[in-house]
Amino acid sequence: MKKVILLACLAFIISSCKKDKKVAAPAKVIGDTYQGGIIFYVDGTGQHGLIAAKADVNTGFGNKWGCVGAYITGAEKEEVGTGLKNTIAILADCGETGTAAKICVKLNLEGYQDWFLPSKNELNLMYTNLFLKDLGTFTEACYWSSTEKDDDNAWVQSFTKDSAIQKQLVQYKSDVSFNGIADAPFLRVRAVRAF
Repeated sequence: MKKVILLACLAFIISSCKKDKKVAAPAKVIGDTYQGGIIFYVDGTGQHGLIAAKADVNTGFGNKWGCVGAYITGAEKEEVGTGLKNTIAILADCGETGTAAKICVKLNLEGYQDWFLPSKNELNLMYTNLFLKDLGTFTEACYWSSTEKDDDNAWVQSFTKDSAIQKQLVQYKSDVSFNGIADAPFLRVRAVRAF
């Protein structure tokens, strides 16, 4: 009888020590509302990507990129996954107030405070995966990226469905409206965060 009890106890201990099999989380889907915004990019794992704020985060009538005449070392990156690095570089080297990058990092949307200005290629994904699919309540205008072109200019993305209009353009960093034209649409800001 002692052997039976001992074997039963041993079997219980062994079965208790087996690791539980983890159930994989469902893959995230572009266009879903998630963690304070709308998913516009998902990596190969289906578990990580980028989220756009649900609305533009402009203050006043358009916002500037800032720091005309100053090259911001480290803010020239274009690739997906570099918007945060660009934003950190802008904050470190540009002391101007009211810039697109500063507006993004000061955000607290639905409890999330890790927003940044998207890179050129991240902004293009937002255009392709949200705007062209009528997701995300975008304004037909140009949006700032965190990607700097040179001392005086940075990249913007034209959010329009007009195929004749060039989509990625260089804009003077101090402009608050497209190409500085008074009647032109204001330059917009849409913050993003990673998950």
